[in-house]
Amino acid sequence: MLIQVSRVMLLLLISVLVPIYSSASILETKHNLSVTGPGNIVAATEDQVCIFCHTPHQAQPAVPLWNHQATTASFTMYTSSTALETADGPGWSALLCLSCHDGTVAVGAIQGRSIVMQGTTLNGLLPLGSTNLGTNFQDDHPINIPLVITARATSNHLVFPAPGDSVHLDLEGKVQCVSCHNVHSNRYPPFLVKSDAPDPIAPGGKLCQSCHAMQGWSESVHGIATDVLLSEGISVAAKACRNCHLVHGFNGLGERLLPGEEETCLSCHDGTVAATNIKRELEKGTLLLGSTHPVELSGLHDPLEVWSDMTPRHAECWDCHNPHATGNSLAGFGGIPALAGQSGVEPIYFGTNLSWQMVPFVEQEYQLCYKCHATTAHGQTSIAQDFNFNNPSFHAIYPDHPRATTGPSGFTTGWGWDSILSCSDCHGPHGSIYPVLLKGRWQYAENDLILTGQVGSQDHLCFNCHSYDTYVTGNPGTNFKSVNGRNLHAKHSQLGSRIRNRFGCAGCHSVIPHGWGKPALIVEKDDPPPYLKNRSNLEVLNWSSGNWAARDCATQCHRGQHGPD
Repeated sequence: MLIQVSRVMLLLLISVLVPIYSSASILETKHNLSVTGPGNIVAATEDQVCIFCHTPHQAQPAVPLWNHQATTASFTMYTSSTALETADGPGWSALLCLSCHDGTVAVGAIQGRSIVMQGTTLNGLLPLGSTNLGTNFQDDHPINIPLVITARATSNHLVFPAPGDSVHLDLEGKVQCVSCHNVHSNRYPPFLVKSDAPDPIAPGGKLCQSCHAMQGWSESVHGIATDVLLSEGISVAAKACRNCHLVHGFNGLGERLLPGEEETCLSCHDGTVAATNIKRELEKGTLLLGSTHPVELSGLHDPLEVWSDMTPRHAECWDCHNPHATGNSLAGFGGIPALAGQSGVEPIYFGTNLSWQMVPFVEQEYQLCYKCHATTAHGQTSIAQDFNFNNPSFHAIYPDHPRATTGPSGFTTGWGWDSILSCSDCHGPHGSIYPVLLKGRWQYAENDLILTGQVGSQDHLCFNCHSYDTYVTGNPGTNFKSVNGRNLHAKHSQLGSRIRNRFGCAGCHSVIPHGWGKPALIVEKDDPPPYLKNRSNLEVLNWSSGNWAARDCATQCHRGQHGPD
């Protein structure tokens, strides 16, 4: 009778810590370490099942009648800039699990004796692998921390498990191993309290979402992607959080539980899973004249970083993309699905004075790019000032600000004076075979074989929007024409047989085409580099838009002396 009562008490005490599912028995799991167990690690002769963890007498600790020798190891706990709480060490219930799973105590080491095991190391320890967690928890989900919902926690998308959820906190309101694992049932491998991937296609991650309600996730491209991970036979959506995040790692190096920086993203975005091969785009920057965002710099991105001119230059994938919301086209996450959920900045202009306003979700591409490229940092021009709509000339990127609505008709199909550009109309955001991420040739130096704007430059960048036939071969549509109606753009591009007698766009226009302090992006001999970056000694004597004569320009050719052309 005493033995029966002890067994009942044992089951009751265990049930306080871990739910027991009657339809799944520990006998069929790897936690059955007896000689009859189905795993690789089993006793040589011991046929008792519960004895590896529990005893009815002299248990240490008394709850839950513990029988295994305790670990005395020191642990390095999870830390992160985004962590709201940290723990000095594992909680007492976690230490029970770690008495085997930290790899420092023999699996068969129970109170009073040692059981001979098969499948362990020579010292009877768990062999190296995913079940041997070690003592460095930097790449393991944090444990022994309270789930405290604060304003910052809400911004980190933390929530309490719903009433009745099998994911649960301990009696102190802390996250422990048993919050996610049911050691007595492997109905949902690996010993999870509920399914993490319902089937090979349906969205998974339900266990994680009990505490992590990531804003925008359910409609994000990662949350619904049907692309199949061939090595596992499940979709990206089914694997969900585990596509990118470690739960239990191996090396103790997974801050925010990521196995790497851009490597995490490129494990799918290299053409093997996702249709877009971003890795190939980034590799364009390895060519002699190519360029790329500097994603190879490691350890620089932090979700809580404050951007300033002194921020070390870096561009990890998540500096531009919010992986939990990207692809979400629903209202409230920004106007660009690829940048959904990402923050940005909006310039505020008062003449030439410039200030900034934070934007929680970018609606226009420039709002994101300006987080790095707005000022003169890193040797760039002040791009935000270049695009200032108070300048006499600029390419229009602001849909809600003044811009030219009439002018010459020399545009390619789909473009006009009232068009609004985005940064990616001219720049490839990931990589390019051309400098500064340009999406086409932009040749302006004297030693370049063909300058942009000369005969043969029809595949150059400018002519994606501006008509080559108008500006080079002589079709009508330009405002740069003589008093006699001759197309002067075409004349200057074809002038003479030698390179030095032919002029490209940069012979008269700013090398930096974002915007400039003179009409039509014209640069003159005394203007500063890098806007002026050629041998031109142009000086405009008379601004005669649409009715130009040679006497209006003072250059090495005209010197303001010639009559009408």
